[in-house]
Amino acid sequence: MKRRIAAVLAGLCALFVGGWAPGAQGTEPVDEAAIARIREEGFSRSQIRDTVFWLTDRYGPRLQGSPEHEEAADWVIERLREWGVSNLRKERFRTGRGWSLTA
Repeated sequence: MKRRIAAVLAGLCALFVGGWAPGAQGTEPVDEAAIARIREEGFSRSQIRDTVFWLTDRYGPRLQGSPEHEEAADWVIERLREWGVSNLRKERFRTGRGWSLTA
């Protein structure tokens, strides 16, 4: 009985390791031109530093529901519109009481 169980387990292992998975059969062709365009965009026209600055330094740490949170959300929506994203909206949901420091 133990030999039979061992044989079944060995067969199952061979089935899974031996290339039964469809993704392991071949490779997908690589579009080198698309990769080059992505790299060029990232290295030459990246907006990551400006984006990170605005979200971290300008709006800084913010609590949900605070005025800074609203300003940051509006800023993100505006940037996404500039980049061509459509059908944007803020989704409201119920939260606890918020607060902010005032001078």
